[in-house]
Amino acid sequence: MAIDTDNLTTLSDTDLGSLLTAALAEQSRRSTLATAVQSVTQTAQQFVDIGGDKTSLVTAIQDLTPQAEKTAS
Repeated sequence: MAIDTDNLTTLSDTDLGSLLTAALAEQSRRSTLATAVQSVTQTAQQFVDIGGDKTSLVTAIQDLTPQAEKTAS
């Protein structure tokens, strides 16, 4: 996908700032998606290694509610 950077010069400071904020948020989201499973696995393994109950981890993950569902309530 080509991005027409010429149009950036026509944006107001507010719109350019909003675009930057949205781009940084998307970059952060993608980074989290790329690393979250490995991070959770590593932390869960440490939890189990020191005597934590694996069942409580499974329950905690199963009980997660997507943010969209939380804000709709």
